[in-house]
Amino acid sequence: MIFQLIGEGLFAWDETLDVLFNGVPMGPITRERFKNITLESILTHSSGLPAWFPFYTQKDSFWNVLEFVLNKYPVQEGTVYSDLGFMLLGEIINDVSGWTLQQKLDLLNSKLSTSFTYNPRDAHACVETERGNRIEEGMCMELGLSFDGFRDRSVSIRGQVNDGNAFYFWRGAAGHAGIFGTAGDLVKLGEFHLNDGIIDGKELIPSWLARIACRDSGGGRGLMWNLSGIFFDGLGGFGHTGFTGTSIYLCRGKSLACVILTNRLVIEPAPDLKNFRTEIHKMALNT
Repeated sequence: MIFQLIGEGLFAWDETLDVLFNGVPMGPITRERFKNITLESILTHSSGLPAWFPFYTQKDSFWNVLEFVLNKYPVQEGTVYSDLGFMLLGEIINDVSGWTLQQKLDLLNSKLSTSFTYNPRDAHACVETERGNRIEEGMCMELGLSFDGFRDRSVSIRGQVNDGNAFYFWRGAAGHAGIFGTAGDLVKLGEFHLNDGIIDGKELIPSWLARIACRDSGGGRGLMWNLSGIFFDGLGGFGHTGFTGTSIYLCRGKSLACVILTNRLVIEPAPDLKNFRTEIHKMALNT
């Protein structure tokens, strides 16, 4: 969605956030920090924003909580994967385009013949991710924060986004989490990126941007994509993982799109899938 808006000329990838959010009633600390944060730095996770904060524990507006968070946490050095950065991307889409995230997603679906959605209507079509938000409950406790609205640990989360900020704070639709789809949908999305953003002979996103996106911009990160760890193969591999156990791996050298939809959070403790994903990628490459 962000790449589309760049292609439409609504803003540039080196635009700073203070300019993009010029009309937003943000606090002084936020505005000062935003002077040094570009769209590119958010996409490469080099913005200096903290990795995570449970906004739902504060019972206040996004911009007020963000001011509190940025006052509490100094600029992070180097590459730090940040949910907060992608929440801001969601706000940029809403503010600049005037479309909701679901409306933009519907437009994307119409172009790619996919079925991505926020807040799916048929919960039974979705797999369970976890019973309650036990992991986030622990994370909140570590920060000394409390929240009395966590989902019941005796009930499986099914058809609802697992991520606490996306579910409790953003009501299911956020820039950093909340999209549901099938393996087939993700393969189509992967093939679209391998084809430099071209669908049916037309550029849906600028091809130059699609190519730059999967190049290392530092710290093993491209624009949005991860190019390190399980995705580094010497053949132009890149991809992304999801907290609940999902992942997508794309390899330009072999024109390969590999999607894994697993569910690690039903197991206690939740396993690390690094080796599993690496083996699956190797098998796919050698097929």
